[in-house]
Amino acid sequence: MEIEQSALWDEILRVITSGQPPILRGFKAVLHGAERDIMVLKVISIDRVRDFAGKFTDEMTIEFIVQAGDFARYILSNQESVELTLLEYPLTAVGAIENINQPLTGERYRLVLPDIPNPLLANRMGPQPSTESLNVAATMTVSGQLINKSVEQLTMKTVGDTFRNCTIGDVLRAVMTKESMNLNVQDERQIKGVDMVPAINDQLKSQIVIDTPTRLVDVPAYLHHKCGGVYSSGMGYYLHQDYWHVYPLYDTTRFNTSARTLTIINVPPNRLPSIPTTYMVDGDSLVVIATGDRDFRDDSDQQQLNKGNGVIFANADKFMKDFIVRDGNKAIAARGTTVNEFAANQRTSGNNNLRAGINPITANPYLEMSALARREGSVAAFVWEHSVPELIFPGIPTMILYLDEDEVKQMFGTVLMAQDYISMAGEGMTDKRHITNTGLAVFVKRDSAA
Repeated sequence: MEIEQSALWDEILRVITSGQPPILRGFKAVLHGAERDIMVLKVISIDRVRDFAGKFTDEMTIEFIVQAGDFARYILSNQESVELTLLEYPLTAVGAIENINQPLTGERYRLVLPDIPNPLLANRMGPQPSTESLNVAATMTVSGQLINKSVEQLTMKTVGDTFRNCTIGDVLRAVMTKESMNLNVQDERQIKGVDMVPAINDQLKSQIVIDTPTRLVDVPAYLHHKCGGVYSSGMGYYLHQDYWHVYPLYDTTRFNTSARTLTIINVPPNRLPSIPTTYMVDGDSLVVIATGDRDFRDDSDQQQLNKGNGVIFANADKFMKDFIVRDGNKAIAARGTTVNEFAANQRTSGNNNLRAGINPITANPYLEMSALARREGSVAAFVWEHSVPELIFPGIPTMILYLDEDEVKQMFGTVLMAQDYISMAGEGMTDKRHITNTGLAVFVKRDSAA
């Protein structure tokens, strides 16, 4: 069936005709050296990787064009303290020129440059060119990494303490909020708190110890791995829009219970080329049309065959209490009270593959169940063209709508990664418009239900 004749077409039209204005924007940048600031001639591209499953902050690289003389004289001579302010400005719908009626937005980053030869020192045998002559003669295309100034300070902070009569979630919120709010940054870039999906592990513990020194950015992972666990379906944490977001990575059941959701309408490639509006915002719900290439390979069965669809581990809590039962002059260890065995799902063949856990003896079942949760699904990849990256939140519950022959089907999951690529719309130096496309990796289960 053609997509225009399917029930999915009504949803596509709802997005296209929603009245959501297309995002037209450009980028410019200013370099801050030790002696003076330098205006970047052109921002060529910005590549931002947001790994919600394995990292805690963005990895950003920028490519730009700058006058060679000024760059060599004021930037390359003192690379340790170079910063860059990235400015975003809206464009008018007609003419794609800077809209002076709307404000600029921007952020100042630490800029890390690769090893770049200094053109002022390149000619060792002859006379050295001057800064002015090199400015006239040449430009340079430069790539570098942008580091959020809050993140730079966060990675240097360490903590350690003992917390009594509280839950894992209480400790995570308290530590990440208190320590993150004491940064030496501008008020508008201060971290405001923790946005956390309630912890599954709500057991009240007499004490929770965080060893000294533990890096602040490692605290959520430390609590999940060493202090009893947070969720039973993996845990992710990420700094986004000045909040720490903490969420279960592989929980595909939260779509109908979460206030903030993402719906992806999967359209075959080249069926809707260059449509100006590819998204719709309805309250806290975001609906996008994935018009680019997509990829899906369900390897969950292979993972379960190789690594198991179940787990066996001894309960460490029972070793100090109820490990044995006295019967006359005999001490009997009862398997049913000391060993945990469970399967994440029942295989259709009836042959469940139970393996020893990550830790054969542990008091943290949540960590063992998290490993199983990852094997129950696979990753689907999509491309959102003309995207608005700031609308994608870490671990956002997701529903995917797609056409399978004559039937509209759905899958549920969570976003594991987003990669935003911002590039010039044209090749000329006077072209001001930048285009943004976002690649999304979503953890899904075919048979998942919200």
